[in-house]
Amino acid sequence: MNAVLTKTYNSYHLGSASDLTDPQLKQLIRLFDTPTNTVHSVLGGRSSVAIAPLEGLGAVVVKHYTRGGFIRYLVKERYLKWGKTRCQIEYELLHKVRGLGVSAPEPIAYAYRGGLFYKGWLVTREIKRQQTLAELSCADEKHAHIVMKKLIDQVSTLIKNNIFHVDLHPGNVLVDSRDRVFLVDFDKACLSCWGKNKLRDHYLSRWRRAVIKHRLPEMLYERMCTGLQNNQNPSPAPSILIILMGSLGDVVRGLCLVSHIKNHLPESRVTWLVEPAWAELVGFHAQIDKIIVFNRPKGVPALWDLYKVLAQEHFDITLDLQRHFKSGFFSLLSSAKRRIGFNRRNAKELNWLFNNEQIDYFSDELPKLRHYLKFTQHLGLSQPTSLEFGLSSLDLKAIAPSIVTGMRDPFIAVVMGSSWESKDWFLDQYCRLVRRILSSENRQVVLLGDRSRMAQALTLSKQTNSSRLINLVGKTSLLQLAAVLKAAAVGVGPDSGPGHLAAAVGTPYVSIFGPTSPMRTAPYGSEHLVVQSKVACAPCYKERCPGLGRLCMRLVSVEAVEEKLAEALEMP
Repeated sequence: MNAVLTKTYNSYHLGSASDLTDPQLKQLIRLFDTPTNTVHSVLGGRSSVAIAPLEGLGAVVVKHYTRGGFIRYLVKERYLKWGKTRCQIEYELLHKVRGLGVSAPEPIAYAYRGGLFYKGWLVTREIKRQQTLAELSCADEKHAHIVMKKLIDQVSTLIKNNIFHVDLHPGNVLVDSRDRVFLVDFDKACLSCWGKNKLRDHYLSRWRRAVIKHRLPEMLYERMCTGLQNNQNPSPAPSILIILMGSLGDVVRGLCLVSHIKNHLPESRVTWLVEPAWAELVGFHAQIDKIIVFNRPKGVPALWDLYKVLAQEHFDITLDLQRHFKSGFFSLLSSAKRRIGFNRRNAKELNWLFNNEQIDYFSDELPKLRHYLKFTQHLGLSQPTSLEFGLSSLDLKAIAPSIVTGMRDPFIAVVMGSSWESKDWFLDQYCRLVRRILSSENRQVVLLGDRSRMAQALTLSKQTNSSRLINLVGKTSLLQLAAVLKAAAVGVGPDSGPGHLAAAVGTPYVSIFGPTSPMRTAPYGSEHLVVQSKVACAPCYKERCPGLGRLCMRLVSVEAVEEKLAEALEMP
């Protein structure tokens, strides 16, 4: 920046890059003393500005610094002078960012009046025929989408140079008639001591808050998020650790991230940290390069074993998809440069303390699978148009030839029970449903479930007494279970892991919901096949019903489930 010439004129202290003439100074002081209009538009802010011609310079914008927030009701215009004034700081920062290639208003001069408490003004060259990005996006979203690329490049430059524009939102971005993009209102901007990723996250958080608060097109946030992350892309061959050891349903839903990552970063190396129960299933995914098994039943020795394994790896990125203390601790042990976890408001058990990056906050109205995909969006990957879970090559005849004996198409897979007692449908309801399915001569029923359901399945088989009922409860491995579900015409059962497994292999699944929310956990692609009763206490998210005898499940009628089965059977 060129040297700033300072002078005092009629009690006004001014600074400018070139010496202002007396007529120019008189004009400016008249503008300083003239009441200004507060800008009000879509996210237009509270800046008071005046636009007027200045001799020899053309039209200029005079910004009168006024306070926002609650304090403006006490002190509207005056600021405490502590070092440099706000107008001088913004004047100097405008010169700096313009020197970096960022489009910002050309600073002409700054001025302040007063001693310990002062009023301030900034003079910049007018940007002609412009509108805010907020206004443009509301009037012409496609046009706004086009100019977002220029904005993203400029914000990336700010991040690269550790400059935080605290008030960057769509109302502080101007677009002129030639589609040039200008960033304005740098008075709160500052140099940041954060790392690049954290600084980017702060930009995105502020930007998203403005888009949501003022109901602007979601495209503004999506483009900014994807664009900034693409400009800070991971290396084309990062080593990525995925931590997801929880329930079967969670692990199955998380599998789609692997194919999505590999499609965009084919040279990347993906490792998955999992517990023994799900290792066979995760290991079947051909695009997972390595599996690390945390043998939890071994207790403390298992922790030491895991520490030694992780110490030998060199991960660039860790995706902590589990959001508990344990997964956060393992994320820390991974020593990855980027440890990405859930937002603090979504995390549990202080999980957020262990990760150095967080995805944005989302309510539980967002499906959990889509919530997982926010991690790949955080990496700068675009949203997938379709999902692949890595189980498409499953073949029942190859995996379990003995099971195939006696089975014929079409058959309906009936899943008995879940990991929560409160989500279990009742045995008499299962019996009535199976009988109604078998009343059609060309249908067969295959019972599925783990060993804890063997007694119920045996009772159901005896009561039904049909050769077209095959009982596989407690008799399949996890991969065999997936293969059977893939071969089925349709599956039916409670909100459980096998339901998500059916979705992963492309089989429609009629899910019976009670204490949980289908908005959050309905199987992917079968959201329209949900059956639930209307009970005031649901969803309660209790593993055991608190004294109502699982009323939410009892009130789900066999007829309603059968109606959804018929709908599923008609699906292409």
